[in-house]
Amino acid sequence: MSVIIEDIRNYILKCPFLHDWVLNLDFLPEKVSYSIDAMPAEPYYKKYVDGGGVKQQYFSLTSKEMFGEDVLQNIANSGFCQMFEEWLDDNNENGILPELDGYKAQRIEVTNSGSLLYADVGLGVYQIQCRLLYEKE
Repeated sequence: MSVIIEDIRNYILKCPFLHDWVLNLDFLPEKVSYSIDAMPAEPYYKKYVDGGGVKQQYFSLTSKEMFGEDVLQNIANSGFCQMFEEWLDDNNENGILPELDGYKAQRIEVTNSGSLLYADVGLGVYQIQCRLLYEKE
């Protein structure tokens, strides 16, 4: 059986906007970078009377991007968040979901559109919150 957050990371690595970057897990170094971060949540989205149910894994795609007075750079950062959300929407519509060992993915979606969390000197940290719904096979 696989680790769900690792399966999510492997799926996100297929995003065409991330082809030049390393995608970390729960780690964001002090440079332009990306990370998949597990978030706390109830384990079940929907529980069935037979004991099964639809489970959920909340996570965020957190990025550290160039940030500052350059309005075009800041627009590009926000544009990345929008493109990522649209990429997930398109994949859901086309049945392109994470491959999970022992589970079947039902949907992967953005739950909170990307936004600037905070800014360091020359770098801004953005976060897109997401959720994966899945069932045991």
